[in-house]
Amino acid sequence: MMYRDFAEIYDTLMTEFDYDKAYDFVNFFVSKAEIIPEKVLEIGCGTGNFTEKLLNFREITAFDLSDEMLSIAYNKIKAGNVKFIKQDMRNFNFMEKFDIVVSICDGINYILKESEVIDIFKNVYLHLNDGGLFIFDLNTEEQFKSFNLSYVDEVNDIFYVWENFYNELDKINLYSINFFVREGDFYRRFYEEHYEKSYRNEFVVKILKEAGFKKINTFNGYEFEENIEYAKRIVYVVEK
Repeated sequence: MMYRDFAEIYDTLMTEFDYDKAYDFVNFFVSKAEIIPEKVLEIGCGTGNFTEKLLNFREITAFDLSDEMLSIAYNKIKAGNVKFIKQDMRNFNFMEKFDIVVSICDGINYILKESEVIDIFKNVYLHLNDGGLFIFDLNTEEQFKSFNLSYVDEVNDIFYVWENFYNELDKINLYSINFFVREGDFYRRFYEEHYEKSYRNEFVVKILKEAGFKKINTFNGYEFEENIEYAKRIVYVVEK
């Protein structure tokens, strides 16, 4: 299962993503929302790095499919206004609606079937209050092509060999990772494979509209740059 062993070292290795910048971006649009944003749903919360940035909201529901990631998030954040729940983004179900739904750090790229992405967008629409925002990002084909390499690195007693393979026919990127974690005088080895799929912006916009969303804005990363022609990460700000 993905993120079983990787979960314990995720925060040590995943330092390139700027959670503060992502939060400032999200907060900018939240501050301009037509509704008073109080309830937030986070899809694919992982170890809770972005959840920590959301603590100023009255109520946060954060979910992930990985028990290991959720355990780390739960132990990291003890705030009373956060609920961590195990659910699958492909068919999540809550008996309530939210003002903001967020999914950052390419979580939706892990969904490899177009039909399941369509289902996610429809489900988000059903879980949003009128005037609510859905903010998410996707790695693009440009990103995966730039990843198409191998490298070796060592961080804090963690030695790893990271290989990327992007298939331009099926638009799927494979991350193949061998980890060696120092434990005393020895190294513990484990291996993980992760798959992500690139989706054309035209397809994403089309299925968002079909799901019922009325306003769709796209940006080149979390930079407020609207030219996405060569974007490696597209951020979508969508209003119900």
